[in-house]
Amino acid sequence: MASFYSVVLDLANVPCLVVGGGLVAQRKIQELIEAKAKITVVSPTLVTELTYLHSKGAITYTPRRYVKEDIEGMRLVFALTDDARVNANIAQDARRVGAFVNVSDNPKLCSFVVPAVVHRGDVHVAVSSSGRSPALTRALRQYLERVLPTELEELANYFGVLRKQILSLDLSAKERHECLKSLVTADLYREWQQGEYSGLATHVQRICEGYGLDTPPLPKHSHRQEKTIEE
Repeated sequence: MASFYSVVLDLANVPCLVVGGGLVAQRKIQELIEAKAKITVVSPTLVTELTYLHSKGAITYTPRRYVKEDIEGMRLVFALTDDARVNANIAQDARRVGAFVNVSDNPKLCSFVVPAVVHRGDVHVAVSSSGRSPALTRALRQYLERVLPTELEELANYFGVLRKQILSLDLSAKERHECLKSLVTADLYREWQQGEYSGLATHVQRICEGYGLDTPPLPKHSHRQEKTIEE
């Protein structure tokens, strides 16, 4: 099994190839659309939703079987056909041109894997088993969907505002780093999630007052149990 390095990619306008037009391809393409990738799909047929996306101009569609020339110029490749030999050929072609490739149900041929992700605005919590157990990865994502509050997005925005204010101060690089690092701890976050807001609010206020900054009101959340999202 390959050793993978976890990253978050900016795929805006990045050319991505999806070979396959079924339901698995549909899920991957929806995620690529959200990332604003430049998507080309190669497949003899498309499921209804992909046909609709093509009609809206969201994807470029080539209605035929894959040929090795399709890989040229692509940065990210998904081999999602039901033919293992075709998928292996796609993986080989992708590596030849230096593109990263993900092969359906064959992590040994993958140069990247797609994690299960929980989204809370700009907060993305990703879970991966490096292809060993998609079932476990899915279960962990469903668990996180339940326990991470939707208001985590507001909390991230809150700390984003504070970060900008601190970065504008005339501080040494070391002092700035220490200040930003101290804004929140795991224990303070846990208290916040449990509805005990005073600890984090007091902590942030103390830091802001020490640098002459205004302290914005701390976001709270409603403790609603999050709905589990099935893949």
